[in-house]
Amino acid sequence: FSGMAGKEWATLEIRLPRIVNKSPVAMEIVTSILHQKGTWKNPAWFSLELVSLGGKIHFYIRTPKAYKHILESQIFAQYPEVEVDEVEDYTNNINYEKNGNLELWGILLKLSKEDAYPIKTYVDYGLDKEGIKEEFKIDPIASTLEFLSSLNALEQCWIQIIITPTIKRHPKKDSWYKKQDWKDEGKGLIEKIMKRDKKPEGDKVTFPPPLSPGESDVVKAIERSISKRGFDCGIRMMYIAPKDKYSIGNQWGMTKIFNQYNTLNLNGFEPDMDSQSDYDYNIQEKLFINPILKWANYKVIRKKKDMLLAYKLRSYFHPPFKHKPFVLNSEELATIFHFPGGVVTSGAVERIESKKAEPPSNLPIG
Repeated sequence: FSGMAGKEWATLEIRLPRIVNKSPVAMEIVTSILHQKGTWKNPAWFSLELVSLGGKIHFYIRTPKAYKHILESQIFAQYPEVEVDEVEDYTNNINYEKNGNLELWGILLKLSKEDAYPIKTYVDYGLDKEGIKEEFKIDPIASTLEFLSSLNALEQCWIQIIITPTIKRHPKKDSWYKKQDWKDEGKGLIEKIMKRDKKPEGDKVTFPPPLSPGESDVVKAIERSISKRGFDCGIRMMYIAPKDKYSIGNQWGMTKIFNQYNTLNLNGFEPDMDSQSDYDYNIQEKLFINPILKWANYKVIRKKKDMLLAYKLRSYFHPPFKHKPFVLNSEELATIFHFPGGVVTSGAVERIESKKAEPPSNLPIG
């Protein structure tokens, strides 16, 4: 698999204390260490994962082993009370081909607008402000965790956010082959909104009309968005359960668990319906009603196997499971993946009673 040759990986599980007195700002600092370009032959990418195994929620980071120690040090620097353990990859416990009683489904998410339009972040929810009492905080990740905790003992939901530093890949205006990055695209959107992209006719001097309050808010949001580091991202979700416990409601519920980050005037997440591994047609196949359905069933099963393999490989930016990424900046990334404070009361988020030991003294400083 292109880009994966020679890589050794580690799956880190982060176990939280009963009280996390840190805002998502701390996670934004942690993500700075993930902005690693690597080399052309050995690019660096990471996977931030929110997982429900039978209603119990786990936070994982899948990392190349070369970055394991520096990532651990960055996590301990911001969250000194957590525990970080290298664990076996939880995806190894699922074998779809051998377990005939297992049903699974997966889908990718995409942004509804251009990359430079931001989603609703923790700053918009006021979580960047100091001194707010826990009972008055609104943490958007709580909705996601509440859904994940509602699963029964035999269901699993996996969410992976695969990230790598963004590159120039947007077509440049007035050029056939040159590329620009997402920040250049954002500047172009600002010019368009402010009507600065209009050329005057002849010697006539024209002034763009004043912005409406809504337009002004959009311009400010884009300016703040492109002022931060950007990551090329892909989000893949999977729902897995025994066939007799499989819930279509939970399957479609997964496509909605990031809706709290969506806004009408800016950006949001939506399911990429072309990517989903759809239903199979076992009943029709057994009854031999329609040979066309049997062929459709074969294609669906193949797609499910590919979705599961792509998830296990954490493959997104390279063949054979290459997809077009979208950009999230460090603030957006920390919004959709951070360790919740006391405002999230779900018992499914397993908390440690106390720290077993101090972080190892030989960890490198990030």
